[in-house]
Amino acid sequence: MSHVKYQIQFVSGECKGESRELSEEVPVILGRSRSATVRFLAPDISGKHLELTILPSGDVALKNLSLHRTEVNNKSLSEGEAVILSVGDCIALGDTTAFVLEAVGGAVPEEAEADGRTCATNFAPPESLKAMMPSVASAPKSVVPPASVSHDEAKTEIPEDDAPAASPDEGAPGAETVADVSPAANDNDRTVIPEPVVAEKPKPMPMPFVAKMSPAKAVVPPPPPKEEVEEGQTAQADDEDNDNETMIMSTRVATLEEMDMLRKTRKPKLNKRVIMLAAAMVVSAGIVGTSFVVSQTNIENPLTWPMDGDKFNDEVIVPNIGVENDFIVYFPRHRSMQVVKESNRIMAMTRIGKRRDVSCRIIFNMNKSMDNLSLSRQKGFKAWQDKMMATGGQWNFDVDSNVHFRGKDNGLPYQLARYTRSVDKSAWFGVVMYIKDRDWELILQKEIPSSERYRGESLLVNTPFISVTPRYVLNHWEPSDVTFDMPVQDMLGEARLMLNRTVATPRMWPHILNLLRNIMATSLRANDTATYAIAMDLLRDLRNKQSQWLNNQKISYFGAQAKNLPKLAATIRQDCLTVFSDEDDFRCHQLRSDKWE
Repeated sequence: MSHVKYQIQFVSGECKGESRELSEEVPVILGRSRSATVRFLAPDISGKHLELTILPSGDVALKNLSLHRTEVNNKSLSEGEAVILSVGDCIALGDTTAFVLEAVGGAVPEEAEADGRTCATNFAPPESLKAMMPSVASAPKSVVPPASVSHDEAKTEIPEDDAPAASPDEGAPGAETVADVSPAANDNDRTVIPEPVVAEKPKPMPMPFVAKMSPAKAVVPPPPPKEEVEEGQTAQADDEDNDNETMIMSTRVATLEEMDMLRKTRKPKLNKRVIMLAAAMVVSAGIVGTSFVVSQTNIENPLTWPMDGDKFNDEVIVPNIGVENDFIVYFPRHRSMQVVKESNRIMAMTRIGKRRDVSCRIIFNMNKSMDNLSLSRQKGFKAWQDKMMATGGQWNFDVDSNVHFRGKDNGLPYQLARYTRSVDKSAWFGVVMYIKDRDWELILQKEIPSSERYRGESLLVNTPFISVTPRYVLNHWEPSDVTFDMPVQDMLGEARLMLNRTVATPRMWPHILNLLRNIMATSLRANDTATYAIAMDLLRDLRNKQSQWLNNQKISYFGAQAKNLPKLAATIRQDCLTVFSDEDDFRCHQLRSDKWE
């Protein structure tokens, strides 16, 4: 079997009129990739569109590598499908490119001679390309030399691509046979190959794109030899990196008419997309908003004290601070509640809110020390804050400078502060109450998770979680910042003497109170219980007289208002403010607010 050399002749597309000889050693790849043997610009051709291989048997095999259109004699091929080609077969790539398989020099394979195949009989181009190709009937025919001639002079002369064009005497393209009356025409040892007929170039179809493909040729020489590849790389790696790369298409500036047409074409589509997008956003916002409203409807904000029906169900704890049941700590009871009692500390874990859906921690610390007699409430509270921040936990305090009270009459004063801290990698928000009573330091902490602060802060601030009786308020006292450099018995005698005169001089009551505070603090340090008991009796006597005097002033005040004597009422109120001028006395704040109840 004698092998025949093959070539592909492009009959349409950007490479029309060009040919490419097939190699028996290296497959020929057609496509837009830089690694392709024959490269194109057409967007309907893949990076590697198809592969042509000459088999050992001499046949030409075509393998389709693309999802785009690939046809052999109007028969479509699927991706990966391979077929054996014959001389004269027409192969179409995409919509505008086609080529024909030819034998170089007009030779016909022995298999083709056996079954009578020729280029003319096997050429069946797609319907869309027939108008672009020359007619089969008008194709030039080759004259085969006699079989008896086998020496060099009998070889067929094939004109090269750069050979000069034939003279008019050699015949016009498209003739059936080559005829000449000259002696050269009778030379049977030479075959004359007529010049191929070039079909008329079809007019390009108008395209709606601003950028149009340049008709420049796309055949690119083979890749450079291996020695020209950069160090550390190989030709195979370069091919893999550039398989999907394409050449940049030539562009031109669109005309005003084309731009106007493009705007008119895209505007309705754009408006439709904007309307659909806006509608989707409105629907999404509605769904999110509805979900949020529904979820917030089921959430209690602000939190309230939980109740069982119309009754409170609270846990009550009596701290061991020597006042029996006059001072208690209370908090909501819950089935999962945990309470831990220690000698100087009580800690409870419970839940608050109407639905008991928020965790709450109650911590009550009781510190008894003679050092507490040397610090006022404000200074003691500051010292406790510094102590807490020194222990870690990222404490942050927001101190309320106002004095708060529990109970009536003189009231139980305490300091209040909001704070945040970290406990076991959890963030908590809390409210602390700081109380000084004799030589006791009482600290109550109420905490909830920081995430619930927005709805639980008001409940922690306005609910004290402690309750005191009138007897506790009557007997309560705390150290004074005012000190006296005199013996205890002298201070005791002066207080008793001045107290007997207070019916006529109530403005001396603040001085008497400071004397009694110093006497009781000194007696506790000296463990003098007798003197301490006498001073406590005088303190209760003082506060009872204050209550009686204030009640009489209250009757006079309301009588003056009833008689429409505003000046007299204002004078009575101002006298009361002078007597009860101590900021740690609840009556001072009540009178400033003009509250007499």
